[in-house]
Amino acid sequence: MTRAAMLTRRGGTALGVLVACVLVAVTFFAVRDALRSADNALRLSEATLSIGDAAGTPVQLPYRWTPFERQTGLHRFDFEFDFDASRRAGRELSLHVPVYEPYANVYLNGLKIFDSTTSSDWPGPLSNATALMLLPAERLLDGRNTLRIDLQAKARTVAIPFAGGLSDVYVGWLDELRPIYYWRSFFNHDLKIILFGAQIMLACFALVLFLRKPSDTAFGWMGMVLFLSLAYGAGPIAQILPDYRLIIVYTFLMSPVVGLALVGLSGAITGSATRIPLWLLAGMFVFLAALPQLFDRPVVDLTFHFSLPVTIALFFTSFVILARGVVRNRSLDVVLTLSGVFILFVGAVHDVGVWRGWIEHGLMLAQVSRIITLVGFAAMIFRRYTSMSDALDNAADELRARLTEKERELADLYEEQKRKDAARLLQEERARMTRDLHDGVAGHLVAITALSESDKDLRDNIKASARAALGELRLVLDTLEVEEADLHYYLGVFRGRCVEPLEALGYDVTWSMTRLPELGTIPQEAAFNIIRILQEAVTNAVRHGAPGRLDIRGEAIAPDTIRFVVRNHLSSQDPTESTGGLGLRNARERAHSLDGFASFEVRDEQAEFTLTIPVRTIADNGLQTRREPDPAVCQA
Repeated sequence: MTRAAMLTRRGGTALGVLVACVLVAVTFFAVRDALRSADNALRLSEATLSIGDAAGTPVQLPYRWTPFERQTGLHRFDFEFDFDASRRAGRELSLHVPVYEPYANVYLNGLKIFDSTTSSDWPGPLSNATALMLLPAERLLDGRNTLRIDLQAKARTVAIPFAGGLSDVYVGWLDELRPIYYWRSFFNHDLKIILFGAQIMLACFALVLFLRKPSDTAFGWMGMVLFLSLAYGAGPIAQILPDYRLIIVYTFLMSPVVGLALVGLSGAITGSATRIPLWLLAGMFVFLAALPQLFDRPVVDLTFHFSLPVTIALFFTSFVILARGVVRNRSLDVVLTLSGVFILFVGAVHDVGVWRGWIEHGLMLAQVSRIITLVGFAAMIFRRYTSMSDALDNAADELRARLTEKERELADLYEEQKRKDAARLLQEERARMTRDLHDGVAGHLVAITALSESDKDLRDNIKASARAALGELRLVLDTLEVEEADLHYYLGVFRGRCVEPLEALGYDVTWSMTRLPELGTIPQEAAFNIIRILQEAVTNAVRHGAPGRLDIRGEAIAPDTIRFVVRNHLSSQDPTESTGGLGLRNARERAHSLDGFASFEVRDEQAEFTLTIPVRTIADNGLQTRREPDPAVCQA
């Protein structure tokens, strides 16, 4: 592992530990403020309890009964307190009931002053109700006052036994008790609505990320945990759907399904070998649904004796998996999830202890633990999302870098290919010029040299050969004078250098190129090949034909084909002697390089040379590459 990776891992662990400590500190101070009481308020911790029609018995508050005791009747708590009217000084006296469950009616000196069935609704089993009410000045007596608090479930909830109870109550000034009441009211009501909405949002976000990246199963497990556990924070739904109270106990019976999904999430985050298949979740759900019929026991008994212990055990299993992951991996994701699961585990154990009567104060920690768990989950979701985005950005940067490198390599290869092509074209041009000079000028120079070494007076022949060599050289130079021009320009050069001298010697030359199409600029090499082929044809006609008349024509025989014809009358020489010489063989090679063909035939005492060329090879501005001569053509 590199030093940078080690520093990153240590930094992630330190940040995770810091966040976990902050979350625990926030939880501690929030619970402390919610549990504190007013220093100057009168605390009533002793009451007389009457259950149903039974006689009253003194009890010490806080008083609580568990679901197993089946105390579903009216619970009446009677208090007495003294009040000194001279101390009022314009201040309002109030009564604060920190915890009561499930519903309460409050009476002061026989007058009902509070009814929770109309002023508020039951907050659900994961939290308790709290109340703050004014004590009417007209009902307060200077001296001894009586206070009665009746606790009883509504008709909709009587069939399902819940825990109930009453905490110490406080009589004090309104301005002193109001902050404490607001804290508890926030935890019992407002916080539930906030967390319910936040949990839905996080669950949807996690599932959307899982759908976009199915390979990251942590998002799928987290979305499942958040959606399955929505039922346990659905207290606000009870105010909209009152029948929800009838089924909420069954949701707690199904709580091991949530614990099992949490184990799956822990395994996915840490990458451990612990894997929870989906069929196991489905099987657990079916088994728990059939549990009341299998054992013929009340749902509340099965919930407390089976479902909740199994759920707490699964929470602890998840905590162990995450703790091992922190030791092995030290990932920030694992640390954040570990802190949330730890507080959730502690909150679950605490609330079960409250329900069982093992813990006296009635504040449920489920809501507080949900805060920490959701914050941890949210931090993990956004961190994994940003990590995924960073990975995509890094991959994009790497691809861009590779693309830039490949573009640079391609540019270098392109420049290298351009240099090679330029060198190849230069070499081909040199070879062509060498061949043309060799075939034309060199032959005449050899002839001049041979004639000059002869003993005979051959000055006229030498003069003619020299003039022919000069003409050949001028023809080569004329075709090289411009890089590209149209076909008629090159044909004009050919006529001026090769045809007009014949006309000056008395030949009757018919020159007709008007039926050729306008092709625009053509490659220099293609033009030079055409001129050389026509030159060879004219030379053969003058050398082997009868003197006097020569016909040279160019025409389009199809939209994409042109043809040149050189026609002359035959002499007494055998025409077969002029059909297979080296000149005609070179002409066929040049025609083949243009994807065309050259032919020579004799009919009606006339010799006819024909050059046929497709337009595409000479009208594409030189984009066609030169073809190598076909040996079969050369041997024809």
